[in-house]
Amino acid sequence: MGDAILAATLDLLAEFGYGRTSLDAVAERAGVSKPTLYRRWSSKKDLVIAAIERFGDSATLPEGGDARQRVTTFVEEWWNLAASPEQAIVPKVFAELLGEAQRHPELNQAVHRMFLSSRRAQIRHLLGDAVADGELRPDLDLDDAIDVLIGTLLFRRLISDGPVSPEAARRIVDIVFDGAGPVDTEVM
Repeated sequence: MGDAILAATLDLLAEFGYGRTSLDAVAERAGVSKPTLYRRWSSKKDLVIAAIERFGDSATLPEGGDARQRVTTFVEEWWNLAASPEQAIVPKVFAELLGEAQRHPELNQAVHRMFLSSRRAQIRHLLGDAVADGELRPDLDLDDAIDVLIGTLLFRRLISDGPVSPEAARRIVDIVFDGAGPVDTEVM
């Protein structure tokens, strides 16, 4: 029953947004009573947070190969996941929640935690390895590089409808590594 309620919540968020999603609508869509919802969640915000936590992924860091290969594999897998039909609802929910998250600190924390924090930390670790291995400049601002790798995907999914594929992910990783690679100090 809980999965049906969370799925109904996500569907309604994607369809109508946070403001027009109500507990009555969730109960009706999930085929449960409103008191059933209140037994588990004290408010719409709590239910929405539980629903978006359903998106939490457990991506693992790739092993083997150089840092560039590991970053490429990681970003390709994320972009591939984002392009899958099963994940089509994610950008819609994310887009609908962005504005509301600015008005509700708890919702903002949940959105950030479920959609961004773990990926940023994992990419930071991989890029740190690339810096340590000399594949990227030691003065590289890792937050800027992470924003390029994550921001491009978010922009394409939420705004431009550009290609989201493993091939596109590889090109974005190449932009980061080719643009922020070690500086050749030899004089030509």
